Amino acid sequence: MRRKRRKIPSQKNEQGVLGSVDSWEFGYLYQARCWAKIPAPALPPRPLSWIRQVLLIREPDLFRIVGTDATVYIRFLVGCVFFVALHGCTTLPILLPLHVTHAPPSVSIRSMTRASLTSLTDSGAFGRDRESYRGNLKLLSVHVAVLWWMSLTWIGTLLWICRGAFRLREAMVQDAKKERERYLKENNGVPNPHQGWRLRTVMVTDIPSGLRHETRLTEYFKI
Repeated sequence: MRRKRRKIPSQKNEQGVLGSVDSWEFGYLYQARCWAKIPAPALPPRPLSWIRQVLLIREPDLFRIVGTDATVYIRFLVGCVFFVALHGCTTLPILLPLHVTHAPPSVSIRSMTRASLTSLTDSGAFGRDRESYRGNLKLLSVHVAVLWWMSLTWIGTLLWICRGAFRLREAMVQDAKKERERYLKENNGVPNPHQGWRLRTVMVTDIPSGLRHETRLTEYFKI
């Protein structure tokens, strides 16, 4: 984002300091967390450089900056990136050459349908060349193996995401526990009045007619 040219006073943009949010165009939208109480790192100037920046940030630090939901969402995006990169290096080099080289000659080399599974197993496109057609049918076992490979890796990705979500949940519970212990230590063991369900009003409906009196209702709960 470039600096917005306004006739307003702005803080000096020293090295490592962003200055005023009003001196940035769309600063409130894209870099709002940079002026938070716990500031996030500034966005890098190069396009798509934020991907590397997000991958380098440790999850415990990111969790305390943006919260649990955003951290789990970023973990999901990172898992999708690794999933696509894995199959771009394994599945794509296996299936793409098979489809391109074993497609029927009736399909143009420049056509996108040449890389599809339909052109690979279309019996009418091979004409009288039945041997090539039967050979292509044997390649379906490769597709089944790749399908199992993709399913297992996606399940592993989901398990990795869920494991990270549970770890973040545990970290959030531990932070709340430490905060409670610190508060009790500073206030001589007096609990925070905002914690728990104290001083709450409860509405009870459909009370039997025999208990619709304060004295009888009190005696009922004392028994």
